[in-house]
Amino acid sequence: MKKLRTGTGFWSKLSLLLAVAQLMFSVYHEIKATRPKIEKK
Repeated sequence: MKKLRTGTGFWSKLSLLLAVAQLMFSVYHEIKATRPKIEKK
């Protein structure tokens, strides 16, 4: 139980980092997809 309690902080940080990375990835892809449309105009 002690190992699980100390590990929860690590897992919460990991999940938060993963969520931020996923958000950045989706935003990057959205910008990459909309960039050619802006260049054509």
